[in-house]
Amino acid sequence: MPEQSTTPDLVYRVGLTLYPLNSGDYDTVMSMYAPDAVFDLSTLGLETFTGTVAIRAFIEEWFDAYDEVDVQTEEIVDLQRGP
Repeated sequence: MPEQSTTPDLVYRVGLTLYPLNSGDYDTVMSMYAPDAVFDLSTLGLETFTGTVAIRAFIEEWFDAYDEVDVQTEEIVDLQRGP
């Protein structure tokens, strides 16, 4: 009997954490991040945020600046495993 994978379905998890942004549910959004996660936005000319406290502060500041947020995805692709 083959063993079940212990690796979470990352594409599924990313999808689950995007939609709570619409309601400001930052606890659910942050459940995706490890305590020592790095959110590197340097390629966009922004800072790199290290750790969940810094990442959450950035996300809250960014999305709370808008009266309404409607995050939608067209496609999430796992580039490590192919399309």
